[in-house]
Amino acid sequence: MKSIGYTKVFADDEAVGYGYEGGDDKLCLKLAKDVTIPGEGFHLAFSAKERNQVHEFHAAALRHGGRCNGAPGPRSEYGNSYYAAFVLIPTGIELKRSSTELPNSRAAKDCNGSVSACRGTAVFSTWQRAMLA
Repeated sequence: MKSIGYTKVFADDEAVGYGYEGGDDKLCLKLAKDVTIPGEGFHLAFSAKERNQVHEFHAAALRHGGRCNGAPGPRSEYGNSYYAAFVLIPTGIELKRSSTELPNSRAAKDCNGSVSACRGTAVFSTWQRAMLA
């Protein structure tokens, strides 16, 4: 969790919550008697403000037993500024960390003038937007 900037913000007998120091939980893991492991295609995504955070996440995941399922790099199929890394954890769940940060010299061109949308704001790919509609 450290590689994505999270720290433990609470813990009790039934759950542990992670988030930004001094804040509420952004990810809460709860104990359950009956658990259904998510099926094929499920992934858990974390946004990053900068591309170097994508690299840090990927390296940390590999150090802790994850398998590379997509090295850090641009993913033009999700947009001109999309940059991500994918890792499979031992349970088979895919974790992703992505950024929409662009180098300053390309920001205005690649974002069609919407620079603020390129500065770490989470974006959804076309299929994710369709799933939410």
